[in-house]
Amino acid sequence: MAKTFTMVRMSGLLMLALALLFLSALFILSGTNPVLAGVADTTGPGCVSYVPTIGAARIKVTVRDTESGLDSISVVQTKNIGSWEIPSFPSGYQYGITSTFEVANSSANARVHVRAVDVAGNTTDCTGNYIAP
Repeated sequence: MAKTFTMVRMSGLLMLALALLFLSALFILSGTNPVLAGVADTTGPGCVSYVPTIGAARIKVTVRDTESGLDSISVVQTKNIGSWEIPSFPSGYQYGITSTFEVANSSANARVHVRAVDVAGNTTDCTGNYIAP
């Protein structure tokens, strides 16, 4: 008994669309950013610090790296900070991470110095200040 094979002809545009769909799925599953693949990351993470509300006895620092992604956030120095929380995140995380620093004595000024490092090894230092009322 002979086997019969049927070939389906596809237009070049349809084949290209299917190939792009396959590659997109592959990038999503691998966690690779296809737009930045092969591009050297020479820019450190961005950061912003702020006091959430007037009179709030806390400092918030948000860092983000949209290129290679964040690798670590560490506290370098504090003044009049009682406690802090830096959320955990996976290496390569490309969205904002907001850390909260509680001021120990709200009638005195406070300061925090944070260092963010991205996967490519670039660093950014951020300083947040609380000015006592």
